[in-house]
Amino acid sequence: MSALTERFSPNFLRDFTKDSPMADIAEQNLFSGYIIIVKLENKIDNLPEEIAEFNKASKDQSGSLIFVSSEENPPPSMTRFSDFLTPYDVQFFAINLLDNARLSPPEKIYTATLTAKLAGHSPILAKNLATAELFTDGEKFARKIIPDFDERIFSRAVWECQVQYLLPILEQVRGRLIEKNFRQLRSLLPVKDEFGKIITDPWDMELRHLHFYGGVARIFQLNEWENLELVYSARNFISHLEVIERNDVEKILALAD
Repeated sequence: MSALTERFSPNFLRDFTKDSPMADIAEQNLFSGYIIIVKLENKIDNLPEEIAEFNKASKDQSGSLIFVSSEENPPPSMTRFSDFLTPYDVQFFAINLLDNARLSPPEKIYTATLTAKLAGHSPILAKNLATAELFTDGEKFARKIIPDFDERIFSRAVWECQVQYLLPILEQVRGRLIEKNFRQLRSLLPVKDEFGKIITDPWDMELRHLHFYGGVARIFQLNEWENLELVYSARNFISHLEVIERNDVEKILALAD
C-alpha cells in the first residue's frame, strides 16, 4: 500500500492507534475521487483481510480500490471481474473513453463494441484499445496492444461486432429502399424466388430479392443501387462468416439512421 499512498497522498501520516493501515487510509479519504485498479503480480496472504478492513472503514468519500488477481483460484472473499462485469459494462466504459475521438457517433459505437469483444473482462485492456486507431488501423493496432495476439480470435471478434452492430443498419437500408420504391416493387409481385417462396408483399422482400428483381426492372436510382450493392454484398459476407473490409464498414456506418 505504500506505493499507492506515495502516489495519491505523499503527505499521509500513519495513525498507529489503528490496527489496520487500510482502515486508516479509508478513514482519511486518501483515495477520494478515485477508482484505483491494482494488478497483483504476486500472492499477498493477508490481502482479503486488508480489503475487508478498508471496506468496513469506507465512507462515501473514501474512493474505491479494485484488485485484479492473476491466480487461478483466488481466495473466496475476492470477486472475479466476470462475476459482475458484463460486456455491456465494458462497452459503456469504451464509449466514454471515445467521447473526444475524431470519429462519427456510429463509428464510436462500432469501435466500443469491438473493444468489448476484444477486451473481455479487462478494463485495462479496454482502456488501451478504445481509441480511434482501433477503427482506422484495426488489426495492425490491435497487434501492438493485445498480449499474445491471435489473428483467429481477432477476426472472430470483428465478425461478431459486425453481426451485432452492422446487421441492423443493413436492415435499415432495406426498409428505406422498400419504403421509397414501394409502388414499383409492388408492381413486380407476386414472384416465386429460387427457393420456391411466393412473395406478394414488398415488405417481405429480402436484400437478395431487391437486388435481383429490382435490378432486372431497373427501378432504383444510381445512389440507391450503389447502397443496395454495398449492403447486399456485406450481408453475404456476414452470412458466410467473413469479415467486411474497413472501407465498406465506414460506408455502411455512414448509412445509419
